[in-house]
Amino acid sequence: MPSGDTKGINPYTELPKVEENVANSLKFKEATYVGEVEKGKAHGVGVFTFLDGSTYEGKVSKNRIRGEGKYTDSKGNIYEGKFKTRLAMILS
Repeated sequence: MPSGDTKGINPYTELPKVEENVANSLKFKEATYVGEVEKGKAHGVGVFTFLDGSTYEGKVSKNRIRGEGKYTDSKGNIYEGKFKTRLAMILS
């Protein structure tokens, strides 16, 4: 236990602020998403895991795969680079 006077210190105010929407998950009809979410949509950096076992890790924008990322298909083949767009499945 730390020594010294802790009277009057609220330990909850001493903790660093947690960034809003940093690690959230979303469930889509054909995939799940874990990552940054803004206004209820996958937005920022995250991971989509599709029903067939394939994954996409990288940048997303408004539920769309867009920007630098890595796609691994269900057979383990890896595609890395810039993705223009891929619509995420409709939220179920």
